[in-house]
This record gives sequence, C-alpha cells and structure tokens, in this order.
Amino acid sequence: MALGFIWYHPKVLGTVWMTETGLTEEKMKAGNMALIFGISFILAFMLSLSLTNQVIHQLG
Repeated sequence: MALGFIWYHPKVLGTVWMTETGLTEEKMKAGNMALIFGISFILAFMLSLSLTNQVIHQLG
C-alpha cells in the first residue's frame, strides 16, 4: 500500500496514470476512500494468508 501511495502520487506518476485511464480529479474525489482502502487492506490480508499456505511446503 505504501508503494502504491508513492507510485500513484500526482508528483510521481499519478497524473500520467489518470490521463491514460481517462480519470479526472473530480472522478477521483467522488470515490469513498475509506471503503476503497478498507477493502484493499482486507484483500491484501487474505492474500497473505493464502500465500503462506502455498509457499511453506511442510506437512504436520
């Protein structure tokens, strides 16, 4: 999430990304940021739990 914050920051690559996807500042502000980040955090947590089972190959 921290890397995404840096990557999509307007001073780094945020304006290039918004131009390519056809988004504007108004469309971005219309979204519910708490919901977006909450769902992203939950999905990242679920991914980390499932990835642990796939990477560690020890039984018992």
